[in-house]
Amino acid sequence: NPGIRELPTELGQLSSLWQLDIEDLNITNVPHEIRKEGPASVLAFLRAQLRKAERCKLLKMLVIGPPRQGKSALLEALQTGKASPFTPAECSISTSVWELDKPSGGKNKKDSVIFNVWDIGGQASMSTVNQCFFTDKALYVVIWNLAMGEEAVANLQTWLLNIEARAPNSAVIVVGTHLDLIDTKFRTERLATLRAYVLALCRSPSGTRAAGYPDITYKHLHEVSCKTLEGFDGLKMLIYQVVLSMKDNSSLACGGKLLGRLIPRSYLALQEIVIAEKERRHSEGEVQYLTDAQLNDIIEQNPGSDIRDYEDLQTAIGFLIETGTLLHFPDTSHGLCTLYFLCPVWLSECLERIVHLKSSRYIARNGVIQTEDLRMLLVGTGFTQQTEEQYFQFLAKFEIALPVANNSYLLPHLLPPKPALDIHGFRQQTHNTLKRLFKMSFVPAGFWERFIARMLISLQEMDMQSFESKIKSTRSRHSRNSVIYSFTGSQQRSRCSTFRVRRSQTIYWKEGLLVTFDGGYLSVESSDVNWKRKKSGGIKIICQSETRDFSAMAFITDHVNSLIEQWFP
Repeated sequence: NPGIRELPTELGQLSSLWQLDIEDLNITNVPHEIRKEGPASVLAFLRAQLRKAERCKLLKMLVIGPPRQGKSALLEALQTGKASPFTPAECSISTSVWELDKPSGGKNKKDSVIFNVWDIGGQASMSTVNQCFFTDKALYVVIWNLAMGEEAVANLQTWLLNIEARAPNSAVIVVGTHLDLIDTKFRTERLATLRAYVLALCRSPSGTRAAGYPDITYKHLHEVSCKTLEGFDGLKMLIYQVVLSMKDNSSLACGGKLLGRLIPRSYLALQEIVIAEKERRHSEGEVQYLTDAQLNDIIEQNPGSDIRDYEDLQTAIGFLIETGTLLHFPDTSHGLCTLYFLCPVWLSECLERIVHLKSSRYIARNGVIQTEDLRMLLVGTGFTQQTEEQYFQFLAKFEIALPVANNSYLLPHLLPPKPALDIHGFRQQTHNTLKRLFKMSFVPAGFWERFIARMLISLQEMDMQSFESKIKSTRSRHSRNSVIYSFTGSQQRSRCSTFRVRRSQTIYWKEGLLVTFDGGYLSVESSDVNWKRKKSGGIKIICQSETRDFSAMAFITDHVNSLIEQWFP
């Protein structure tokens, strides 16, 4: 049929169509670049036409980095074109909208990009908590202070690891601020050195992408001065170029590009309704989250909506998440997936109640808080008895509060620093001591928090075991103050992984744990190790036993392996 000029939009409903021979036809209603990509792209385009889709120019941008690096000043200069004095951020997150015209493209709004900007700053204590705002398919602008040199580069590591862990399909630009503080005489050499340090974090010596880090190359690095505005035109150009190259593999993308993807009119209408609901709740001081039922009511109130099935609704919600309209997490555990957070600022204020809590003799002693005390922190937030369990699951997902034994939670930010332990005061003979290093290319964010929580749960489980009854007859009055533990790995292995001791004490800190017992000790802590010719993170395990019972080593090894498999695959 060489006379065919247009394909009917209804063709887009043929979900099983895999062959469509239109190469030799002069089709006018499907762009040539989409026809070149094959039947899937053609059908996606026709499906979008059928649903009155519009091209979307809205993306989410997150401006992140360590505190006091100049994030807010940089954002102010980008949005207004004017230098602003440095002022420490009062709140840990703020939101704004910024439209970036195509550089050197005049005022043609057709080619502009609109960003839903989340400026994530605040105190250092909030830096680990703020990763809950990291979502996929967004642009991350990571800020660091050039004047602080190598120290500032080292502080970038956790941020970059968190981006890759939480948002692996995002683009990242690393921007150095305070360029005016680098002496112009040595600026070229100094910037080349600092850039090399940044790239050494993200790339292997051979130049390939390092495991666990975003794909950052020399082209993704830039330097500016918020005082003199030097480098800002180049930064706008870089942002625009990176956005144009961002890919999207979802069914919404025609041509595989995130910018300009076709979004069904019903999704855009839902976005407008959700934004209006957020503003209404803000003005009336109402809680800033929706439940499943409330969201369904909103959709049903729009009679023109063609969102009909569950899969289509999930795609629409995915679009709202990616554009920064709301926050949602698909975890079915404890019903977290039934909550939709509307305002990141409101959520951040709820989290600050926990993060600003100080450890005391009565509350959160040694970083462990009773569930009842944690529940008291919800008073006035708007979380109800019906939604508190979902919120607690949210806290656990991002290692803000991890459930442990005895109806209590571990608050990792309150874990003490490593104490001055004299564990090496034990008589260490090599034939009584076993040492092992886990060598890791990187230690993922949240690893130690989850490890400590898992150990506390294991200790409590050992308390409840009936092992005590077996040794009741041999127990003397003098040893009644000792507590007996039997440690069993969570996975049954061919080897024995049971460890039983009369425990003297258990001490834990931010990145380690020590159990002492009659005749020895077990120590697990973070350690820098040389791995593939470069210094990296690792786990050091030492087990000392006068009876040469090293089953504790197998117990810890099993726990570390299962922890990595479950949470950090």
